[in-house]
Amino acid sequence: MLGSVALDVLIGLATIFLVFSLVGSSIVEYISAWRRWRAANLEQALFNLLSLRDPANTDALAFFNHPLIDALTSEDKPSSIKPGGRGRPAYIASSMFADVLIDLIVDPATPLSQRRTFWAVRQTVQSVRTGISLSKVPPIDLTTNPALTQTLALFVDKTTAAVPDNTPDVANARYAFFHQQLESWYNQTMERAAGWYKRRVQVCLFWIGLACALAVNADTLSFAHYLFISPDARAQAVQLAQGVIQQDHTQPPTTQTAKDDLEALSHIGIPLGWSHADPLYPAKISHWKLWHYLVKCLGLLLTAFALCLGAPFWFEALNKLVNLRTSRPPDSSSKTPDTGPGGGAGPANPSPLSPTAPAPNTAASATPPQPAAPAPILPTDYWSQPARAADFPKANLATPGYSHAKAALMARASLLAYSPLANTVKFTVTNPAGWNVNSYDYFDNLGTQAFLITKSVGPDNVAILAFRGTEPKELNDILADAKISLIPCSAPTPGKAHCGFEDATKAVWDKIAPKLASLPPNTHLFITGHSLGAALATVAYANVLADPALAKLTTELYTFGSPRVGDPTFAQYLNRKLAVPAPISQSNYPAAHAFRFINEEDVVTRVAPRELGYDHVGIPMYLDANGILDINFAEWLRFLNTVINAADNFHAESENFIKHHAMERYVKKIDNLATM
Repeated sequence: MLGSVALDVLIGLATIFLVFSLVGSSIVEYISAWRRWRAANLEQALFNLLSLRDPANTDALAFFNHPLIDALTSEDKPSSIKPGGRGRPAYIASSMFADVLIDLIVDPATPLSQRRTFWAVRQTVQSVRTGISLSKVPPIDLTTNPALTQTLALFVDKTTAAVPDNTPDVANARYAFFHQQLESWYNQTMERAAGWYKRRVQVCLFWIGLACALAVNADTLSFAHYLFISPDARAQAVQLAQGVIQQDHTQPPTTQTAKDDLEALSHIGIPLGWSHADPLYPAKISHWKLWHYLVKCLGLLLTAFALCLGAPFWFEALNKLVNLRTSRPPDSSSKTPDTGPGGGAGPANPSPLSPTAPAPNTAASATPPQPAAPAPILPTDYWSQPARAADFPKANLATPGYSHAKAALMARASLLAYSPLANTVKFTVTNPAGWNVNSYDYFDNLGTQAFLITKSVGPDNVAILAFRGTEPKELNDILADAKISLIPCSAPTPGKAHCGFEDATKAVWDKIAPKLASLPPNTHLFITGHSLGAALATVAYANVLADPALAKLTTELYTFGSPRVGDPTFAQYLNRKLAVPAPISQSNYPAAHAFRFINEEDVVTRVAPRELGYDHVGIPMYLDANGILDINFAEWLRFLNTVINAADNFHAESENFIKHHAMERYVKKIDNLATM
């Protein structure tokens, strides 16, 4: 029935909005804590409540420097007097507010034992109203604050009328009633302040939602269209919704919750990311008409407005929609999720990515471990291990296509390009890798270094050309990275390539090309490199294609932590020549000849920006934190995970950008894949 389909589409949309709202909320929580919005909001509410117009006047300072309030500050005392919430508390109990206000308005000459009494408050207020000077000026001078004086006088008169003189223990009864009036007055103001804060958060959520929508192409209309035409996606969305509503949404979302939900959402296959095929729009933007642009803008704006409603709204809406669906009879036109034992929704054995799966036990032992010096990523005797002698036989280089052993060998070659051993004739003598190569050539010119090794593996001949990556102390490397303009490629390669990478490759290509031309026919050539070396390897492959003398070689490309090298025309041309399938799947990717490895948050793989007209070459081979290889990872998911991690701990995430780029980390993870 159409009604059931529409309901499932609404559930899917609500689930998507809830998950993205959790991401937005986690970012807002970080911004709020960083900018101290709650403290600033409370401060502004108190200024309005006490009619304090100048945040730096003596009355305001007296309130926040009162011992009860000063004990709540989160920073050193010198900063506790700063306006704007810096160091000031984000929450003050109503009873504490009443006690502090009474302490600050009562005549300081009043004996300490009588200050927190209704009599002392009434005497002070009446003296100010009748113009009688106090013996000492209190910290909050009511004579200069007629609005506060009028409010307190109203509470005094109301207390006197409500608690007559014949009331038992009249002094304490009147003080308790007056104290309650102050608390109610404070609570009413805080309710309004909560509304101010909510509106501020909603504005922030809108801009975060719009930024996320633009970054990952989160188009509400595309989501709705995809869910409507895909029964499988609707079924998965409903199953995900049933798991999400079991989570605790009474507390601010944790970064891990947001990341887990995003991971689960990525498996629905909704059209996210600008490179994702979207059935609602033409594949080529050149075929778009005006109404396509208008619909796209509307879809992105709808997502931004949906996110500004917040996670609590979508959680409540999703709960109602799921309850409505379960109250309807099952319908054959809309697939329902599998049921586990006992008939409960969800798979019998939830996967770790499923929101219904129990969270892994990551609790540490009761006694925290003592900090220790960081262990090296690879053992110090890595190159002298006997296992290196078996690298070539295991890799089976003569067989085209991907294998973990082949990738591990190329990773080691890319790492070896950084070693001082690469630049020495002793390489073939000491043979640190145990590879027993037939020949070795080293190339070095204008800061570009590479080596070429050849080896006979049975009846087959193989060659590895490895380029060294960026060395921070090498000025030429930095200059090559910095020349970010696109220049036309040498014919017959179409498109444009990074100027710096083209120039750096040309520096050594005149020496490399004759060596490659002298290789026996049908030699299997592998071009590899890391970082800048990966970019040079990509340009080198384009040079191999452009040289008829090298057509005799069977060439494969393995890169690690590669930046984008050329424009889409250049990338598409090389991908066709390297047999990169489209779309990429688990069944067809091993037959390709180009593999681009990405380790977690490696920042180099995100430059040069797509916005400047760059694109990647090769099948993306994503290595997650556990070293698991994923060829179908969602770039939008990786982007949002980075945003969440940065919001949670920007310092640690900025370190990860650099740490995850280290070639040793690539080698270690790919070695583990090869030994599985």
